[in-house]
Amino acid sequence: METPRPTQLLRSALASRLVINLQTAEELGQVHQVLVDVRSQRVVALNCGGGLLQRGGQQFLWEQVSSVGQDGVVIQTEQASQAANQVLQDAIPLANLELWSDHGDRIGVLTDFGFDPKSGNILNYRFIAHETSGLAPGLYQFSPAGVISTSRRRMMAHDQVLRQATLLEAGEQGPPQAASKREVFGYDIPDPKQSWETAVEGTRELREQFSDQVQERGEKLRAEAQEKLGGFLGNVKKRTRRLRNQMRETVTDITAGLPSGQCLDDDDVRTIEVDSTEMWKKEEDRP
Repeated sequence: METPRPTQLLRSALASRLVINLQTAEELGQVHQVLVDVRSQRVVALNCGGGLLQRGGQQFLWEQVSSVGQDGVVIQTEQASQAANQVLQDAIPLANLELWSDHGDRIGVLTDFGFDPKSGNILNYRFIAHETSGLAPGLYQFSPAGVISTSRRRMMAHDQVLRQATLLEAGEQGPPQAASKREVFGYDIPDPKQSWETAVEGTRELREQFSDQVQERGEKLRAEAQEKLGGFLGNVKKRTRRLRNQMRETVTDITAGLPSGQCLDDDDVRTIEVDSTEMWKKEEDRP
């Protein structure tokens, strides 16, 4: 008896599944990312990587997916659309985005979504409520119709839709934020005992905090360097002025005792008058 195909796939269920080439039966890697066209809210491609860090890898359009089983994804590598490059250029992965309402409230973290395996159309989005959102702790689901806009970092949705989201799994109220972090070298490090989603959010906050402090420290160092340079130039200017004054005073002292042109005319020193004939004797007078 043939197993019926699922009517919905979850992005999280595809993560790390083996990808097999239908024509050669060769292993192409594992599913790294599920790429979505946020304008049409449709899954358009898979990114497959082979290494532990999942860097680089290959990208396959969703239309190249032959089947999705419990253990892997089968790809027809020879089948590709002419507009593949444009489709891949506009597609982004939707994983661990900040979920905001149009009222300016951070509602939670978008962790997953369900989609139709045949068409790729997204059927629902799933998020974990933020502790300050006003929602009870847990995993929620809401309709794609409530989405206003999406970027690589966050998703904006209608507040009314988010407030009426369906609770899929209730969660426990976590400890206060101050108790859920530990301080290392002056920075807040996420507690590894937290849920994975909360740790991701804490790591993002840590990166922003570190970036702000580096920028602030750089501006401080730049201001100190300018201040020191200004002081150095000021000291050079003062020293130059002082040397110039000293040289002027020295020259004045040296020339103060020298007679001027008028003094030479009034000099009482007697001069000796010499006749040129006395200096040179005649030829016959020489012995």
